[in-house]
Order: sequence, then structure tokens, then C-alpha cells
Amino acid sequence: MKLTRIRLGCILTYLIIPVPVWAQWTVEIHEAYESGEQIKAAVTRNDDGYKLEVYRDENGVIRSRFSTEKTLTRIDSQYCPTFDVVNRGMQNVSINGENCLVESSWTEFILGYINNNQVISNPLYNFMNGREIVYRFKKFPYGYAETSFSLNRSKQALLEALGFNLSVQTDKGYSN
Repeated sequence: MKLTRIRLGCILTYLIIPVPVWAQWTVEIHEAYESGEQIKAAVTRNDDGYKLEVYRDENGVIRSRFSTEKTLTRIDSQYCPTFDVVNRGMQNVSINGENCLVESSWTEFILGYINNNQVISNPLYNFMNGREIVYRFKKFPYGYAETSFSLNRSKQALLEALGFNLSVQTDKGYSN
């Protein structure tokens, strides 16, 4: 089989130029603590060992959970971390203005409340349409840390986990 110059050039380019590796979003099934009900979660992990999950609980509340599961890093549970979908605004509270839930290895934010297969949530819309999300947090017993996740291809996993028929809108009327 004879390779043309174009094919050979493409192959060499592929081998020489580094291609960025994007974290993959997957859908995992978890069991709810109280009800034992099966819950789908859109999940991604980064190279630093951190994990990000977005799921719909048994009450129709959409939650995001950031965890340090595969690291030695511990979160100072006296302070809510901040999350920032790059260029869309930093937050450190849930959509309803309440503080996050925080433990030494995870923190959780409420992103929205589902009503008739609709949710008004700027943060969830940003998770679906942003490029990157950055978490910054105070470490226990001292210091600060920062890590990020790609949001590339997050929309498909989020819709699969939360429901393909879910309409996500912003407070300004933008929708998925």
C-alpha cells in the first residue's frame, strides 16, 4: 500500500504534535443514601485526582459535588470553596443563597430545583456550555489549593444523568 504525501504528512503531524487530553465525562449510577434509589450522576476526574459530579437527587434537586477522593488534600470544613466557570462568574454559595455542604473530602452545592422538567439555573447552564471550571479552596490545616476540570462534552453527560427532557434556563431566558 502506497502512502501519499498528504497521508504521510498527516500521520507525522499526529505523532509529533501533542494532542491535549480532555477529561472524559461519564455517567455513573449511585445508590441514594436514604431511599436506596438508583441515581445517575455525570462524573469527571482530573489528572490531579479530584472528582466532580452533578446529579439529580430523589427530590428533584440538582447538586454538584467536588471531592478530593484520590488525593491527600483535605478541605477546611469551615469555609465553602469557590467555583468559577471560567469567564462566567465565581460563586461560593448554592443557587438559593445557602452555604455549601462541606466535609474534609468533599463539598456540595445546589445548582437548581426541578419543577415540571424545567430548572432555572445560571450555574447549571454554565456547566453545560462553559469550557472549564476552576475550584479554589482552603486546605486543612493551612494553605490554599486550586484545580480545574474541562467542561468539554459535559452537556451530553449532564443531560443523560439529569434527563434528556430537562429544560435548563438562565434567569435571562437563555436555554439549552
